[in-house]
Amino acid sequence: MSSQSSGSSLAILGLFLALALIVPGLVYLAFLYLFYPGVRPILAAFNSAADLLAIAIVLGVVITSACFALEIIIVDPLLERVARLPKITTLAKLEARDKPALYLTQLYGQYFMHLNIGLGLLLILMAYPIVLYADPALVQPSGHFVSPYGLLGGLGISVTNLFIALVPLRRFSIEVESQYVNELLKKS
Repeated sequence: MSSQSSGSSLAILGLFLALALIVPGLVYLAFLYLFYPGVRPILAAFNSAADLLAIAIVLGVVITSACFALEIIIVDPLLERVARLPKITTLAKLEARDKPALYLTQLYGQYFMHLNIGLGLLLILMAYPIVLYADPALVQPSGHFVSPYGLLGGLGISVTNLFIALVPLRRFSIEVESQYVNELLKKS
């Protein structure tokens, strides 16, 4: 008999997905609204919170997919040279043995949330000059562009989130992961 009900397993999955995809999607939506005033009329057409949440989920999935590719191609290879990385496969091993791992799931979710927000905002900011050149109306519909201080603030938020993910949350995830693995080995 499983120690976790299917309801609690679904809740744990929901927590992870909310942290890794939905929260970053809401952040992406807010920064697109701030940095690309030309999209505001499009967003205004969606007049309910459910509509905006749906847009945030789609943005979360799309931009986070690009972040995931960057993580695999750039971030992980660079970090593996200097540091240990959390192993998400530990969750699968715990689940296969019917061991609850809510705290580890929450830590991994936070790790991916901050990593996705940091990389996603970086992508949004890197797209700014390209969009400015390709379609200035999206960036400066009223004849003036976003303050460079606003862009620097966005960069600061991006770097802060990358730091949070790659330093403390990476370390906490590895430490907690080790504790779970040690407990599994003791009971085996």
